[in-house]
Amino acid sequence: MGLTGAQGVPGTNGINGEPGEPGEPGEPGEPGPAGPAGPATNNVIPLFDSFVDVSTPGLNLGNETLYTNSIPAGQLANNGDKIFFEYTTSISDFLTGTTLFFGGTQVGVLDAGFANLGGDNNYISFEGHIIRVSSSIVRVVLQMLPVGGSIYPIFKYLEITGLNLANAQAIELVTSGTAVLTGYMASIWYQKGA
Repeated sequence: MGLTGAQGVPGTNGINGEPGEPGEPGEPGEPGPAGPAGPATNNVIPLFDSFVDVSTPGLNLGNETLYTNSIPAGQLANNGDKIFFEYTTSISDFLTGTTLFFGGTQVGVLDAGFANLGGDNNYISFEGHIIRVSSSIVRVVLQMLPVGGSIYPIFKYLEITGLNLANAQAIELVTSGTAVLTGYMASIWYQKGA
């Protein structure tokens, strides 16, 4: 057997290589939690305002329209959408009646069944709202509020069917005969359903 040779001398360290190319981007992380809900979008939107005195002629020529306000097509687009209205008027007498219509349907009338209030007390406020039930049905609540005399507020509720709410619909305030109906203020506004 031969002799063991002497131990070798350690070698020197090698030179470092060039850095490698950057790696591919990682996969996107999971989405974060949902943020808080935004503000409600059912704010009231004014559609019409009138504050100029207007009157019917009282010439006994049949129905005379004091106001015709057209609700734009599609305004009542969703169930629960609402239209609010208010008319402030006076009438020279109740003998021939004052009628409020929506979509061509009579909603309420003040007529000869109500005593003439007389003098300067013939002021009447017509207030109410309309709510969409379906694409062809609305429900209407109307308050007729005479001022003075012995007439109490009159409340009316009506369901109107057979409408096409994709079309424009009119709210009209009409009188007939020789009574002169004068309007002082009118406002209509819209609110989206909840």
